[in-house]
Amino acid sequence: MFVTAFALTALGVVIAVRMRSLEGFQMIMNLLTVPMLFLSGAFFPLRDLPLWLAVLVRINPFTYAVDVLRQVVLQSLGLSDQVRQALIAGGLGISIFDRTLSSVDDILLIVLFGVVMTWMGAWMFNRAQ
Repeated sequence: MFVTAFALTALGVVIAVRMRSLEGFQMIMNLLTVPMLFLSGAFFPLRDLPLWLAVLVRINPFTYAVDVLRQVVLQSLGLSDQVRQALIAGGLGISIFDRTLSSVDDILLIVLFGVVMTWMGAWMFNRAQ
């Protein structure tokens, strides 16, 4: 959760640098975060999506945060590995290039997103001054 908060705060900094008012920033953040949440897999499985939507899902940091939480919950339920793998294959997991991501992979991708957004925010802030 901390890593996700870091990444989304960094995204907020990137957006805030370009905004002229607090109200505009709040509107843009709501406009971004609500679709990001809906496209994260928290409300529906991510299997069999159209290609354009699958691309949006894969670049969404919420997707990986939801996947980590889902893996933790499935692990804590005490399900056998076969049942968990069947659930993941059924659309409850994230796979990139036919490789199902582990929770460590998900966390690394969120950290990467956060680092890139932090760098972009710092660069844009320095450029704006």
